[in-house]
Amino acid sequence: MRPLYESDEDRKNEEEIMKTILSVNREGLSYRKMPMSYKMDYAITEGEGNFPKVIAFVEVKDKRSFKPHYKSIICSTAKWQSMVLTNYATGIPCWYAVRVAGGIGMVQASATSPAFEARYGGRTDRGDPEDQHPCVLIPVKKFKKPIDIFEEEQPWK
Repeated sequence: MRPLYESDEDRKNEEEIMKTILSVNREGLSYRKMPMSYKMDYAITEGEGNFPKVIAFVEVKDKRSFKPHYKSIICSTAKWQSMVLTNYATGIPCWYAVRVAGGIGMVQASATSPAFEARYGGRTDRGDPEDQHPCVLIPVKKFKKPIDIFEEEQPWK
């Protein structure tokens, strides 16, 4: 079985990112951490009670290693595929949210998303051969700030 690398600090950082995203337009919305069996981290829900409506899914990354001169941000092809297929199967928007030093950017994954370049790579610092895998390279210019997303469209509809 593969080791679990997600730490308490990672989960805290992801929650901070979600709070920031929903602080833009939080009225009636909340987020819930999804079980590990899902490829995405959070469901954004609308409504109260034990059975609220899911209006978006979000995969969250805190990319401390991102450098300003990078032209793209990587995402595991398996995660990207899961987001695209979930959107296709449910019609619910799926977002890849990434925090770098300059702030938070989001890009939507859907069946109509453009194809991104794929490369084989990943982390090398842990000595885990499974850290190397197919990744998609998403151009930085495709990411939008949460405030811009809320101003120009209804991202959860």
